[in-house]
Amino acid sequence: MAGIYRDIGVPCIYPDLMMRLRTSGRYIPEFLEIVLRAPEARRCIAALAQGTSDSMVKISADVINRMEIPDVPISDQQRFVAGLDAVSTLERGLCSGILKIRNVRSGLLGREFSEGVGGGWPLKEIGNLCEVSSGATPSRAAGSRYFSSSGMPWVKTLDLNEGLISATDETLTEAAISELRMRQFPERSVLVAMYGGWEQIGRTAILGVPAAVNQAIAVLQPLGGLNPDYLLLAMQHMRHQWRRFAASTRKDPNVTKSDVLGFRIPVPPYGDQVRIVQLAAASLQDITAAEQQLNGLRKLKEGLTSELISGQRSFVGGLSK
Repeated sequence: MAGIYRDIGVPCIYPDLMMRLRTSGRYIPEFLEIVLRAPEARRCIAALAQGTSDSMVKISADVINRMEIPDVPISDQQRFVAGLDAVSTLERGLCSGILKIRNVRSGLLGREFSEGVGGGWPLKEIGNLCEVSSGATPSRAAGSRYFSSSGMPWVKTLDLNEGLISATDETLTEAAISELRMRQFPERSVLVAMYGGWEQIGRTAILGVPAAVNQAIAVLQPLGGLNPDYLLLAMQHMRHQWRRFAASTRKDPNVTKSDVLGFRIPVPPYGDQVRIVQLAAASLQDITAAEQQLNGLRKLKEGLTSELISGQRSFVGGLSK
């Protein structure tokens, strides 16, 4: 990773795991920062790194000195930097807008739940509302016998995205499903993380495809009168309540299936559940549209930088020249 230290009136002290680069008159610092942060440059640096493990891999000053840099006139560097700065300004504006929409959405839903509970919505235990199950982790030693690139989706805690799961990082083979009796849960099942410390406990998602899960996830299947999408929103709204349950003798806290069964959520009439789901979906559409624009801007930035580095311009032999 590369970045510019911009003078703020305080001397910069940097550790021996960093290198300081001082540009000659041939390059402006902002242009060099863009080049060094480009994916192509980072892949080149990673390929030349030396070491025996991820924690000890390092590069020498000679690697940086020998890097090929686009041979671009100063005036073109300045125009290129200005162009990317303009895109970055739009990017920051979209990020700020997305955050505002999320905050408004959270506030609206919070008010709905608060007023609903205050208005008489009963708090009911999950055990009285849902069938609660969990899964398992096949032995990694089985390798390709149990794991494949195109089998049944298998959800781990890190797959929980607070929304719809349509694909997973890993999938299971027919052998794993039959030999280990892995249960396949249907679409619209709501998932909740039980292990992994405060950053993971209470993370949620809802299945968009049939899938198996590992033992760290509780699967909630509504028994009737409970909208799965509302259940997802309620679990997200009440996530802070897990701190009353989570405990462990290990470093990381966790919750148990019994804790999940006893977890309480507000349950309004079904019509109110649908109304809240529709309210959440409308704001989510705005967030999705803004995120698509944001991804487009980021791809534009990557494309402009890649075009610069991939041969659209000539190169000099290295930074030391």
